[in-house]
Amino acid sequence: MPKPSKQFVRHFSPRTSMFQSLRRLFTIARLANEKGNPPADELIERPRRPAVSRREFLQSSSCGLVAGALSVAWPARAKAGFKAVLFDAFPIFDPSPLATLSRELFGQRGDELTRLWRNRQFEYTWLRISGQRYADFWKVTEDALVFAANVLKLDLPAAKRQALMKGYLRLEAWPDVKPTLSTLRLGGLRLGFLSNFTETMLSAAIQNSGLEGMFDVVLSTDRVHSYKPDPRAYQMGMDALQLHRDEILFVPFAGWDAAGAKSFGYETCWANRLNLPVEELGVEPNTQPARDCVAATITRRLLPCSPDHSRRLPAMVDRACSRHLEQMAINACRYDPYCFQ
Repeated sequence: MPKPSKQFVRHFSPRTSMFQSLRRLFTIARLANEKGNPPADELIERPRRPAVSRREFLQSSSCGLVAGALSVAWPARAKAGFKAVLFDAFPIFDPSPLATLSRELFGQRGDELTRLWRNRQFEYTWLRISGQRYADFWKVTEDALVFAANVLKLDLPAAKRQALMKGYLRLEAWPDVKPTLSTLRLGGLRLGFLSNFTETMLSAAIQNSGLEGMFDVVLSTDRVHSYKPDPRAYQMGMDALQLHRDEILFVPFAGWDAAGAKSFGYETCWANRLNLPVEELGVEPNTQPARDCVAATITRRLLPCSPDHSRRLPAMVDRACSRHLEQMAINACRYDPYCFQ
């Protein structure tokens, strides 16, 4: 066997991340099957991507992330029997307008409010379950907002409080979501939500996004008077879909949710929009998606449909991705990656 060239070694050097190396190895294996084992150097020779700025990276990171999550998880399990995909709320709905509204109401301190509000929001869910004092997510969210404002000594009159709360009823989907979900449905997959959001919050966001009829099940943990990561919350997905846990892929937004779902037994694909490290909870998600626009690749890999569909649907997702990047540039990267940590 010929000795690998320097180009081959460079692509699989210690500096290359494990994830990148695995992707390249899978590419080599796939192309080898298609082309009759061409030389390894031929398979990986391709132009280098130009360097990108931090802003460009942040803009591209949020584009196609749902599709990216599925493209990573699916090829290895497509023949193993996935029949449904369950999503948390924020892989589908863009939370950045909440941060924008906070800045409009409180200026430079809006980011502080958003961070503390977000953290206390989920801490309250866990504390209420531990203390057996359940309240639904709308109540918990409002309580967390009042607490955050008090800590920061911000004046929070009723009008501002109501405006921020109503922001949760005005959320809309990321631009790449609708064509990606349409693609998955055409591929025969059942789709659903499994979220801490109340049913009212989920219904409002679905309607705002024009996603009516897209989901087979819309599951709020309010049904069992609990919150993720309580196993009773994850069990709802199996019960509602009448599927085994091995037949369901779960796509969470938060690292702790990824850990909880994986501990329960779901295969998890963490839509890590914030590029955060894995939580130190003794368990890691099965996959973390690439952060570039790979939606076109997804549809070709997932859909067992005609060539006409295979060509048209990737273009739909790519156009949505391009519109998203353009909007992000116009708004000067309005999605602040530190707002929802």
